[in-house]
Amino acid sequence: MKHQILKKYIVITSVCLTALATPFVAHGAGVLDSERGLLELRTMIGQSKADFNDGSTADASLFYPTSLLQQSDGSLLISDTNNHKIRMLANNQLTTLSGHIVDFDESSMPVGSYGDGAIDVAMYQSPGGLAMDGQGQIYIADTNNHSIRLMTKKGTVTTIAGSWQPGDQDGKGTAAGFYYPSDVAVDSQGNVYVADTLNHLIRKIDKKGNVTTLNKASERVVEYFPGVLEYSGDFADGSLAEAMFNEPTGLAIDDQDNLYVSDKGNQRIRYIDFATNKVSTIAGNGLYESDELYVKGAYVDGKASVARLSSPAGITVTQSGVVLVADTLNHVIRAIHNGNVTTLAGIGEEYGFVNGVLSSAVLNEPTDVIELANGNIAIADSSNNRIRVVQSYVIPKKSKKR
Repeated sequence: MKHQILKKYIVITSVCLTALATPFVAHGAGVLDSERGLLELRTMIGQSKADFNDGSTADASLFYPTSLLQQSDGSLLISDTNNHKIRMLANNQLTTLSGHIVDFDESSMPVGSYGDGAIDVAMYQSPGGLAMDGQGQIYIADTNNHSIRLMTKKGTVTTIAGSWQPGDQDGKGTAAGFYYPSDVAVDSQGNVYVADTLNHLIRKIDKKGNVTTLNKASERVVEYFPGVLEYSGDFADGSLAEAMFNEPTGLAIDDQDNLYVSDKGNQRIRYIDFATNKVSTIAGNGLYESDELYVKGAYVDGKASVARLSSPAGITVTQSGVVLVADTLNHVIRAIHNGNVTTLAGIGEEYGFVNGVLSSAVLNEPTDVIELANGNIAIADSSNNRIRVVQSYVIPKKSKKR
């Protein structure tokens, strides 16, 4: 049952953006950088039809990409989740960096697998969140393999925690258990944090490979259908040891090594301050109904305490301190700044595929957002099978008259 819930609600993703320069001004659909002028949303790569082809940006294809990470050389790594691959976009070419489709099921869906080894033989099952440490090593939340994988600079892939079986136990390395982990983040000391989604936990992997649980496990049971019970997450701010989450999905480390969490089932963005070991809500609200697994999502901009979200997923902190969130089921990118929530890209509660100026551009279940080194914003537009980019508006070239 939890597997079915995950497929229905969970989304994984990530994208990169350099610095939104100040000052910020409310304009049209969201928060824009006044020094950038008019902005537009364009397609970086991907097609309307899901597929797994490598090639040029005009021809290559993806299948529900969920997470993004920019490397120091400018290349963009993509968790191509439903193709079970890690793809790389560089020099206007998309290649498969790691992972394989081993078969297709009765619904013609790609099937992945599990295997460590050289980067070109390693295999994954629905890889999700990506993160990089100070040495340039890549961490992967291998969601359906219930494990955290490490891609080294030498070109090998190893499992550093968890295994292909679900679990919830602490321990060292593969003795630890996860249940559909969806994102990872690495602090400046090399500690790895994991959004252990269906365990409703935030986990920590220290530099020695020890896995510990940071927050309180939920004991809430919901009868969401007559006679059908399901364990669910819960909500509590305060002491980290007593705090509770509901399907935490996205993670981001700030410059103080504290942690932002997209708490999807609670429709909130939470903040873990490790200096005080306190958890607080920085945006979103809502209450449970007795028969609901999740707080109901909604779409409201405004002060962070009254703003509403719907299945927030990928999250990033820009160099200027703005928190960007892929608000998946509202089909928008939200910005949290100075205690306010605004919409940066997409039209709230409206989904589809439209490029163009931000006031009219449309997304479909974005799952990640990042700041790129050139100041643009990359978006994993998952249900459009595309990577989109927010950039300064470019006047179209006039076509030649015949």
